[in-house]
Amino acid sequence: MKRNIVQIYALAICMFCAAAMAVTLGFMGYGVIRIAAPSFTLSSYIHDSHADPEEFRSYRMNAAHESVQAKYAAMSDAELDVERHKSLDIKIAGERRGGYQGLLRSGIMLFVFAGFYLLHWKLSQRIAARERE
Repeated sequence: MKRNIVQIYALAICMFCAAAMAVTLGFMGYGVIRIAAPSFTLSSYIHDSHADPEEFRSYRMNAAHESVQAKYAAMSDAELDVERHKSLDIKIAGERRGGYQGLLRSGIMLFVFAGFYLLHWKLSQRIAARERE
């Protein structure tokens, strides 16, 4: 069974697409985890900076303008705890949103790779059938 150059090309594209689909499925899995457990995939820096009120105060004081620094320096622990929970909820919602975006992006890539795979697989099969005649 001798193969011509076009069939080898088609099968090489199929192999590449299969590998790309496998990698894309991995990214999709990570996207699902980001959606299902966003606090698990949140960066360690963000997680640690929201761990307790004093860590959060330090995080906000280092990252903020002087007027915001004064606001956080004057806050009581109860007020700071409310701010910390609000901020953490926003960060978790952002992580979940990123998971949805990544899942959508990966789904589109999977669809494109699957299309190229099927197109080239059919081309390879057509060439093989023609050679058998």
